Amino acid sequence: MIDNTELSEQNTVDISFRSINKQLWMNGMEDFCYRILKELGKRKTELSILFCKDDFIKQLNIKYRSIKSATDVLAFNQENDNGFVRQTPLPLYDGERKQYLGDIVISVDTLLKNALTFKVEPGEELKRLIIHGILHLIGMDHEKPESGMIKLQEKLLERIK
Repeated sequence: MIDNTELSEQNTVDISFRSINKQLWMNGMEDFCYRILKELGKRKTELSILFCKDDFIKQLNIKYRSIKSATDVLAFNQENDNGFVRQTPLPLYDGERKQYLGDIVISVDTLLKNALTFKVEPGEELKRLIIHGILHLIGMDHEKPESGMIKLQEKLLERIK
């Protein structure tokens, strides 16, 4: 069994909500993130997840992708040509600074529509979107079929359900 206390000491997941309330089916998402990060071999990392409505994620999609519609998940990687960047230094962990992976934004409106469309529970769709966002943060892209991102996403989902 995985020791989530150990995982949370190594990695940090910040979760926030914009114009929505946390739902019961969202319980355990922080621990789920820790388990995914461990599966991917990530230590000393930090990421944030923002849950919002379609109107907010649509504005982000317009601004950053020039797509005039809502989407289920967006990932904002903090990597540039010189490595990972962050305005303020993260706390030290065992003498080393944490690596800031980036931000994930999930529309709960679209998540619920997806769950109905794919006939899955909202909690399962939430896990799928969290994995999807994390994989984008570590540099994977499903637009390139050779990346195997979607296959890895489903494998991780099945393994850590």
